[in-house]
Amino acid sequence: MLVVILLGCVMIYKNIKELIIDQNIQMSMQAFSQVQSEFEVANETANKLATQVLLDDVCTDFLNALTAQNMNTITISKIRHQLSLYQNTNSIVDSIYIYNQTLDLFVASGTRLKSEGKDEFADRSIVEIMDQPETYYPNKLIRRELATKYQISEDKAEVVYSYVHYSDPGQKGNIVVINMKLDSMLQNILEREMMEDSRMLVIDDEKKRLVDLQTIEIEESTKLKEAVLKLADEKKQYCECTVDGERFFISYLYSKQSEWNYVKVTKWNTVFRNLRMIRTMMFISGTAISIVILMIALVNAWSILKLHGTLEKNMHLLPHM
Repeated sequence: MLVVILLGCVMIYKNIKELIIDQNIQMSMQAFSQVQSEFEVANETANKLATQVLLDDVCTDFLNALTAQNMNTITISKIRHQLSLYQNTNSIVDSIYIYNQTLDLFVASGTRLKSEGKDEFADRSIVEIMDQPETYYPNKLIRRELATKYQISEDKAEVVYSYVHYSDPGQKGNIVVINMKLDSMLQNILEREMMEDSRMLVIDDEKKRLVDLQTIEIEESTKLKEAVLKLADEKKQYCECTVDGERFFISYLYSKQSEWNYVKVTKWNTVFRNLRMIRTMMFISGTAISIVILMIALVNAWSILKLHGTLEKNMHLLPHM
């Protein structure tokens, strides 16, 4: 009887654990799908804006200019104003740059960045992308850090997603850069219950990080990386891994369409919080049932012994034949 109860508890525990894992994977799939959808929309928006800027008469005159003869303060202010108008057409657009290689001059929307050449332009990471063609891939958003100087506080690095469009892909000289912020979408994911005690990564087909969100600091240890690579190689969706005494649950998804990789690492105790409670309840219930069974067995044994003693006594009282 006790063995049957124990086997039943083990089966219930296993089924509930599989149900929790399946639920976790389903939520991860939803989050991954949302990220992909948002990036597709943002990418399309950036492409349309870049095309509009390239077709704008004021911006075209600047991009095609061969000398700086007419590039006075009034002209640059006019160009900046046009860029700001395009920026304001969409709330996720943070800023727009246009760059003329012949003039070696950037003009940016708003007033945060000066109109300067590559060597002086404050946004150094976009210059690095231009100077290192291997880091550039067309028609895709690039996640990068934009360092903004503030007069009162220290420099602050802000994550932006940039769409770099060359006016002449062959020469790769003049460019239009659309910088976007996807804070609303990322914050929406951060606030989900599935992100409790978690770190989530989305890595594109160029092995570059598009999303890196965390609600708790989880270090990218060698053991965690090896576990993720093993998941990818074996085409599995999840595994459990222990690092420095801390147990983690890792879920992994891959999209053939976008060739993106999704990884979410969560504290094991957080994922299986309810399972631990159920396990404790099952242990208490199992112990209680075992005690009851043992007591019943003892009572029955005592009753049998008592009955046996009574029978022996009665046998002695019977007359001998």
